[in-house]
Amino acid sequence: MVDIINKCVFTFKVRKYENIYAVCFTGFCNTTYKRSGYNNFIALTTFIGGAWSAGGKLKESGYSHWLSPNSNATNETGFAALPAGWITFNGLSNGLTVDGFWWTSTDFRDGFGREWQMTYNSRDAGRYSQSEIMGFSVRLVRD
Repeated sequence: MVDIINKCVFTFKVRKYENIYAVCFTGFCNTTYKRSGYNNFIALTTFIGGAWSAGGKLKESGYSHWLSPNSNATNETGFAALPAGWITFNGLSNGLTVDGFWWTSTDFRDGFGREWQMTYNSRDAGRYSQSEIMGFSVRLVRD
């Protein structure tokens, strides 16, 4: 079983995000950890009951970091997902306390990567594709 950790590039004291280029090509990950793939995310959400309820089970509970209502947030998995938001191509920060986005190691098509997200007003954990120049958090896994 993969040892799942929430060692994201983001912390609330040091707001650091990475775009796909930085994560893929700059040696961001060491030999112990690797970026979580899209299929790894599917396996995780399936294991805990499906994407429609996984967000609540993965999100940190309460309102220390998430905006109210932080729907169905129980953190029963211990993942403690945080709402780091995102950084746009021009460096603007958005979504802090509202959304959490995590890059996967899976490309969607040229210029776009697979990501997953959680939001303050939903229990879902959604899967989407975004421009690779966006700055998101990164979920690392250890074999």
